Amino acid sequence: MKPCSKSLSIIIFLHLCFSFYLKDSLCADNIPYVPIENTALDCGSYGLKTLSFDGRNWTGDVRSKFVAFNRYTKSTVSTASSMDPGVPQVPYKTARLFYSEFTYIFNVTPGPKFVRLHFYPYSYSGLDASKAFLSVTCGHYTLLSNFSASLGANYNNVHTFVKEFIIHVQNDSLHLTFSPSSNAPDAFAFVNGIEVVSMPLHLYIRGEDAPLPFVGYPAVVIRLDSTSALETVYRINVGGGDDVSPKSDTGMFRTWKPDAQYIFGAAFGQLAYDFDLNVSQDQADVIAWSGGQGIPVYKDYIAMFPQERERIRDLWVELHPNTKTKPQYYDAILNGVEIFKLSNSGGDLAGLNPPQQRGLLVNPSSRSSGSSKKSLLTIVGCSVSGVVLAFLIRCVLAFWIRAASERKKKRKTSNAQSNCRYFPLREIKAATNNFDEAQVILTGGKF
Repeated sequence: MKPCSKSLSIIIFLHLCFSFYLKDSLCADNIPYVPIENTALDCGSYGLKTLSFDGRNWTGDVRSKFVAFNRYTKSTVSTASSMDPGVPQVPYKTARLFYSEFTYIFNVTPGPKFVRLHFYPYSYSGLDASKAFLSVTCGHYTLLSNFSASLGANYNNVHTFVKEFIIHVQNDSLHLTFSPSSNAPDAFAFVNGIEVVSMPLHLYIRGEDAPLPFVGYPAVVIRLDSTSALETVYRINVGGGDDVSPKSDTGMFRTWKPDAQYIFGAAFGQLAYDFDLNVSQDQADVIAWSGGQGIPVYKDYIAMFPQERERIRDLWVELHPNTKTKPQYYDAILNGVEIFKLSNSGGDLAGLNPPQQRGLLVNPSSRSSGSSKKSLLTIVGCSVSGVVLAFLIRCVLAFWIRAASERKKKRKTSNAQSNCRYFPLREIKAATNNFDEAQVILTGGKF
């Protein structure tokens, strides 16, 4: 199969977690994994932080060993002008601003690593975060290109968010380079926090000896090796009512989201997690896969989607009980779903920014007071105009519906009248023998 260009398609890697009677952990053994590397960098701050949202100590990056010295590098540190309620102080209160290329160096052991970038798009040093566009590379991988944290936060209606990547490091160091995406004099970029966390060797990418089914192409298999990189798109705790926080994860500080908003037909008790594209696995036996009850097992699949700028495509993951075998219990088991974007042959993971959305989070402090007032007046004016327009549309629709109803009623009456036969009086007299009372069947009110 020929490699697909980024502009033509997106390759999706699905990691499904199954277990029968798995209670104490999510798709992992009860003994948590202890990462070899567990670096949490609080960008723009000094010293060691002991209080953080995930229970870890975050190290400030100012004068730290992770910053590569370069006399030509232009960067500053800044503190958010204010904090939204509920936003953790660490690592989101401070940020490092980049005005030119800036590199962090992490000494690590070879193997797969989580690389997480934390963003809180707010006003730093009086700069408008919505004008910050960032590019990030890690070795020969392109993680982000012309990326806007402000657009991402507004589109998803969140204050903070994390971009997570899985990179296989070939040597003993990981280079993470940030740069503004524009060459304009006032161009800048920022980041609030960086994590580098190791993982078990074959957790996601299992090498050439583990071919993966390609959904929709039964004759094709995909093999992922250490040159492949992933970007986390979704990580869902299926059946769990709450988030699984980083400190409650199995040692890798992942965040698992509850599945409620992703279930189709949840109000009717339907679970729709075979793929809608094509049946990928028929007559699947989870216990047979795992070798026994309580033993977690993973199943991986590859799917491809055309990349379209203005269209969001849905990925359906559906599990159905196999009714043909007439089991004692009609059910399907799924504990977790992880969906990743797979890098192309050139190591590129960068995608498009989401479209601008109205009515989502607005950060008034990220703009000057003049522009804030102008924006507020614009919003109020648009809102009033929208209300008036909606009222006029409603009146027109009501008038049109009433007129259409009257026309329909008249048409029905006209049709009914035109379909009825008129009987002349002479025919009625002939039929009733000139109204002979002997022909009367009954009279009104009497039986």
